[in-house]
Amino acid sequence: MLDAARKLANKRAVANVEFRPADAHALPFDDSKFNLVTNRIALHHYINARKAIAEMARVCKRGGIVALADNVVPPDRLTAFYINDFEKVRDRSHNWAYPIPRLQAMFADAGLKVEHIETFAKEIEFDPWADRTSASKETKAKLRKMLDDAPDPVRQWLTPRHDGSKVFFALHEAIIVGRRT
Repeated sequence: MLDAARKLANKRAVANVEFRPADAHALPFDDSKFNLVTNRIALHHYINARKAIAEMARVCKRGGIVALADNVVPPDRLTAFYINDFEKVRDRSHNWAYPIPRLQAMFADAGLKVEHIETFAKEIEFDPWADRTSASKETKAKLRKMLDDAPDPVRQWLTPRHDGSKVFFALHEAIIVGRRT
């Protein structure tokens, strides 16, 4: 990912950026270093999302912005468990996708005042989604069965549909913007 970002920065002649690996739970930056801290489609992989958000807030200046975009699940625990299990079957690096109220609480605990929340559903084609993690035939069969046999609340959230031999479903994402107080 860092190499791809470097190439894009070079292509666009962006010079005021630095790329380096870091642990999201212990960012190697001084307190109040940045005006803007962003995190895109990664939080659900972290072992401790609360700690990662606290770290983003710590390195953000007072009055600065922390913006997060990530997959979300509904507040219903059973539905959230099913969807997270579905994701973990496909991608062992998946830890947990959270409902928006939980993310809002993590922002508040980190000293971030939520100023904007935006949600949207993104229809995904099943096979390319499963192939991104090199899922085996057996894993893909298990995932399709989980999708086809999902309880009604899960089906209402994922909205699976078949179009000939193709299967589609929805992932839900949220963008949350908070200001450091």
